[in-house]
Amino acid sequence: MSGFPQNFEYLCRQFELGDQKQIAKTFGLARETISRLRSGIRNPTEQHLQVFSRLFRISPNALLLDHDKFLDTIDIRRRNPGPSMASIRTISLNSNRFEDVFKKYEGSYKVYHLQLDKSKVVVSLLNVKYLADEGIIVEYINPHVDVAGHQSNYEYRGYLYPLAGFMYVVCEQFQSEYEILTMLLHDNPDPKPRVLKGLVTGIGVIEGSNYIAARPIILARQRNKLKNEHETLDGNIGHLPIGEIPQYIRNLLSTEEITMKV
Repeated sequence: MSGFPQNFEYLCRQFELGDQKQIAKTFGLARETISRLRSGIRNPTEQHLQVFSRLFRISPNALLLDHDKFLDTIDIRRRNPGPSMASIRTISLNSNRFEDVFKKYEGSYKVYHLQLDKSKVVVSLLNVKYLADEGIIVEYINPHVDVAGHQSNYEYRGYLYPLAGFMYVVCEQFQSEYEILTMLLHDNPDPKPRVLKGLVTGIGVIEGSNYIAARPIILARQRNKLKNEHETLDGNIGHLPIGEIPQYIRNLLSTEEITMKV
């Protein structure tokens, strides 16, 4: 029998996630789902385990261990901690700003950058979701359009780290080993900034060849926080004609680019 209910309860207490309502909000799940998972009435899906493992920083398989074995695993990790981004000196020196920066930037942002031919703009979605010990948790949804014109939305998850005047975002592609994507963003001095400027770097594919690409980006805060990928399938994100982009965003977009063939 899986020890998941006990293991999940243990981790929620250790991470001080609060009551059932707050736990459900943290993971973006219904309160009824959390209740059934905690009681053992429902077994966690693979997707549930992936989401939980990222916040708790433990493997999905460990979450299913017998509770005594699970505690042994936790004890080993405590005695042999691995390196983390949060241990980097510059990030560690700014860790006392995590909470303030999270309160300032929590929410959803459309992310704009020009395509190579300048006729279209790629519109992605960045969600600044919640605060954890390791950093500020973010999710990024990046649209890809294949040669036949079919759009797929690739999901990334990772952390945002505040530095002096700037913020780093480091994400890995969810349920894939294909790509790590990074952003460098300007820390806007406004209390609740509507627009951010920055740079995104990642791997691109053009006519079957891999490229290392960097693009200037503009982030625009959305009035309502988008909870998940399914809320983006109504034309909110994609490769859109430049004429459909708000004029103020078009004025801010830079035509600068860096593309290196691998």
